[in-house]
Amino acid sequence: MPHDHGPAAPADTAVPRRLPAPFSLLRQGLGPRLALATLPALAVWGLIGWATA
Repeated sequence: MPHDHGPAAPADTAVPRRLPAPFSLLRQGLGPRLALATLPALAVWGLIGWATA
């Protein structure tokens, strides 16, 4: 059954992109990511040490 999908988009239209987040850890360097990753690791090791003491 034929039906209309609306006007065809021209081939030169820009691809819609999401607006960048105001702060993103992905744009930061490795240092801040490692620092944030150590926080839960230290908490887990602290709990393990406390539980086994």
